[in-house]
Amino acid sequence: MSAGHLSAAPKDDAVQTDLLSLPENVFLALSVRKEALLTQLPVLSGLPPVTIQTQSGPGHFLFVTCDLIAQDMLISSSPQTQTRIRQHLTNLLLTTVLDALDLDLSTEGRRRHRQKHVRAYIESRLHEADLTPQLIAQAYGISTRALYLLFDGEPGAVSGWILNRRLERIYEDLQSLDFASMAIAEIALKHGFRNAAHFSRRFRQKFGLSPREARPKRLTG
Repeated sequence: MSAGHLSAAPKDDAVQTDLLSLPENVFLALSVRKEALLTQLPVLSGLPPVTIQTQSGPGHFLFVTCDLIAQDMLISSSPQTQTRIRQHLTNLLLTTVLDALDLDLSTEGRRRHRQKHVRAYIESRLHEADLTPQLIAQAYGISTRALYLLFDGEPGAVSGWILNRRLERIYEDLQSLDFASMAIAEIALKHGFRNAAHFSRRFRQKFGLSPREARPKRLTG
């Protein structure tokens, strides 16, 4: 990992820095306890890997600070001073990560961020017939109530959103030449519907026509 980039790997039990001098590069490994960061800022939950630029901006300050700590520049300081410096380092790390992700830290911004990641999680599992709000909340590490708040204003809340996305996907498949040879019941099952009658009823309620009517005649002839 070159001095030009710094990756945060939240996996160890404490914040640690190691500096390795190589012929032409300086390598800095920073390990961070994930729980500590999430306690400070829960919005970081579920984030993808983050690449931080260290040539300028907050990433440069973070790299220099870690460099100084790794070189034992605090060894002569009191334990209280060392603790305070490390607290500042945590805040600097948070600031750097947020800057790299360009996150909106307003209440609504945090809600949109978490909602985006939860919906992406749901989208990847719409084929699972037993997908429930309880399982989603548990997988994402939040309460069921918090999950429902993310879908406040959506018809039918979480379950309604799941149903709506499944039906929209099925409609797209019925319109697609790629699935022309697949039976409607198979398409419904592929998107998490086990009960054919329930599926047909919900489909008609949403689109105003039956699944068979939704499939273009050019695909059935």
